[in-house]
Amino acid sequence: MIYKSVYSDTCDNLKNTIYGIVFGNSMLIKERVDTAYDAYKS
Repeated sequence: MIYKSVYSDTCDNLKNTIYGIVFGNSMLIKERVDTAYDAYKS
């Protein structure tokens, strides 16, 4: 619901992403950063 409210008028092909935010706590951060990095590269 928030996505539709905030980003309803944007168009993104996901090819120009420069930054990303990785949420998590200190126990899970390495796994989450690795997963985010893999998603970014793909």
